[in-house]
Amino acid sequence: ADRYGPRPMIVASPSYGHPPTAPPNYGQPTTAPRGYGQPPSSPWGHPGGPPTPGPIGPGVQDERQWALFAHLGGVLAIFPLIHLLPAVVIFAAYQSRSEFIRDQAREALNFQIVILIAFFAARILNWLPFFPNLVALVWMFSLVFSVLAAVAASRGERYRYPLTYRFLA
Repeated sequence: ADRYGPRPMIVASPSYGHPPTAPPNYGQPTTAPRGYGQPPSSPWGHPGGPPTPGPIGPGVQDERQWALFAHLGGVLAIFPLIHLLPAVVIFAAYQSRSEFIRDQAREALNFQIVILIAFFAARILNWLPFFPNLVALVWMFSLVFSVLAAVAASRGERYRYPLTYRFLA
């Protein structure tokens, strides 16, 4: 040993085509790291027992997505009765699976019923000369508030439409 400490072990580089030789393990254990050929600590592959089941029903992201789709049906308000279909189908399919989807689909359905009534009233009033294009105003109203509701639902917030009578409570 010199004054800088022990000299490092010099391993000759292998010649071309031959596998490298590693220095021997001087007194170190030769066990493989955990998970390489050793049996797990439990039959489930991890300590602590069997995995616990998660909540039944769609996940949080699925809930937000279906609520978003229920609200976006209002974009179709230019076509009477068709704009009701997304909210009706989602309300019927998910009313027993998720409280958030049920609430938001019910809110969207109530709003779309009000829009349907306003659409028919606008069609009647369009025959009068001083109300030129109320149908377009009803559609714009539905479009704006449906998009606002869809954005709120995508964030997981419960949205309440203005000027809406709650037919379905």
